[in-house]
Amino acid sequence: MLPAPLLAVLIAHSAAAEPVICEGTAAGVGPYGCVREIAGHTVLNLRGTDAQIGALYGRLKANELRGAYVPMMEGMYGELPASFERMWRGYLGKFPRFLDDGMKERAQGLEGALGLPAGTIARFAWFTELGTVGPAIALATGGGVQLDGVTGGTVGGCTSFVAQDGETTVHARNVDYWGMGYWQPHATLVFVDPRTASGGRDGHRYAQLSDLGELWAGTTGVNERGLVVTTHLHVSRDVAPLDGALTLSSLGLFTRVKLSKPRAEVGVYRIVETMLRRAGSVAEAGLVARSMRPMGSWSFIVSDPSGARAVIDATPREVQVHVGESVATNLYVNKEMQARELIPSRGPVEGARLRLQRAQTLVAAHPEDMGVDDAIAILRDRYDVATGTVRAVSPNTVASPDATQSVVIRTHVDRAPQLWVAVPHQDGYFPSPFADFIHVDFEAGFDVERCPAGCTSGDVRRYGGDARLDATLAGWVDAMRLQRDAHDLPGARSRLQTLDDPAAWLMAAWLGASVGDLAGAKKDLMRADALALAPAQRLIFGLLRGDLARAGGNEPAAVLAYQDTLGAFEADTGPNADLNAPMLSVLRARLAHPGRKVRFSAPDLKFQDVLGLVVR
Repeated sequence: MLPAPLLAVLIAHSAAAEPVICEGTAAGVGPYGCVREIAGHTVLNLRGTDAQIGALYGRLKANELRGAYVPMMEGMYGELPASFERMWRGYLGKFPRFLDDGMKERAQGLEGALGLPAGTIARFAWFTELGTVGPAIALATGGGVQLDGVTGGTVGGCTSFVAQDGETTVHARNVDYWGMGYWQPHATLVFVDPRTASGGRDGHRYAQLSDLGELWAGTTGVNERGLVVTTHLHVSRDVAPLDGALTLSSLGLFTRVKLSKPRAEVGVYRIVETMLRRAGSVAEAGLVARSMRPMGSWSFIVSDPSGARAVIDATPREVQVHVGESVATNLYVNKEMQARELIPSRGPVEGARLRLQRAQTLVAAHPEDMGVDDAIAILRDRYDVATGTVRAVSPNTVASPDATQSVVIRTHVDRAPQLWVAVPHQDGYFPSPFADFIHVDFEAGFDVERCPAGCTSGDVRRYGGDARLDATLAGWVDAMRLQRDAHDLPGARSRLQTLDDPAAWLMAAWLGASVGDLAGAKKDLMRADALALAPAQRLIFGLLRGDLARAGGNEPAAVLAYQDTLGAFEADTGPNADLNAPMLSVLRARLAHPGRKVRFSAPDLKFQDVLGLVVR
């Protein structure tokens, strides 16, 4: 388990500790920081220059950051092949604008407060910006890759939408993070008053929600003008696969990085923060996006109190603003941009498509009367379009199994923004939308004298719960934690075996194969009913059936399983048939090389898929 919140740690040391800890003077123009806890959220007020904000943030959140942010960096770095360390450093140097002066100052202040070596924050921010290992390298090489033995990384499963409630604009969002326990066990709500060195205003005040220990507004934010911004990381990096499996020469990659010219892309954190500081409308946010292209591939959905909204597709190649679009997932609006994306496997992309489809349907039912309860109900939606059923856990549902942050923001031309944020679960793991939502007033959040007593109104939207679905979900999330945090694959498998869910048994079978228990894997696979699985899972079912037969020396049974699965999905003409290509290429390779030894990489429990299968 991750450390308790900073306030809990401090209170444990002193029973008389005050619930508010501050540095500086609230009144005036000098640097000021304050931290407190509200219903499980760490809430900060930060005022000052970037360097002052960074130092304040680091000092006020030192215990939490050392307990969550630093292990997360170490864990993510530890997953990279050691031979690529020089490449990462060299590659970051090719992006002189990635950390502009303000971000550098803030990072240095944070590093100083935490006692971290210089450059640590820059390296981590760059790494999380790029997402998966393979697509990260794709930026340097100009083509997509999958490294042998490396499975998926930070593939997103977020959903945002915008609707109206009379004259009020409603903007809601679920954000997830695949890192499981690397995140903090509660969200951080940060109210920022940016200042110049002379103490003057440096743009609009804004509030941001963070769950990665981020000091930057990289996920969800709203400013005092009522502009709301939410972001969505894309599965890939604007590249296309070659026959579903690409290889990489580390020497060739390093040479390419060394010879490549500096590029002008910037970090997504700074793009979002620039929107919040400088833009007061959707049109102005679009101008910011067009002037600052990200390193990776992202979508932004922005809204303002007038009811205007837009989805912004952004890559290093181009930026497109789609005015009037109301829903965003981890999928481009522009079809040509979609076609250029790498498809590492079916699960993530299909999930983004189906979540978009489902959210659009739900939002269309409330185009002008989207109340807070209506928005929260959408964030909690568990209907899987692929199976036509309500499922406890699915990559295709609006509610994601690793949602860490859920929020509804209401803006009005004559009133300050209002936020309803999900109260974090004490265990830090159960998905955020399945929680109570509390109301936080934007202006009161900047007034430490009123907050916490005055910034929450007592308006709580309760979660009623579904015992059967929640029990299955809790077991699945526990298995994800065991796999990702504890690296306990047998433990994760055992937890899945206890669940009454065919997809859980399929994943248990694959985990069993990955740890060498082929006989047990066959038993788990026999429990899973292929007809009850989503199409993407049926592909995995067929491939696993063949691989287990081959590994057990029964080549005729393996060939039959491969042929049956290949035939069924080659004839697939459904809306997601184009996503079959990576797995079908693997099946063809299996048939083309009879008797070739198979390797069982562990599955990705978030997407109920095996992202490493495109590796040959």
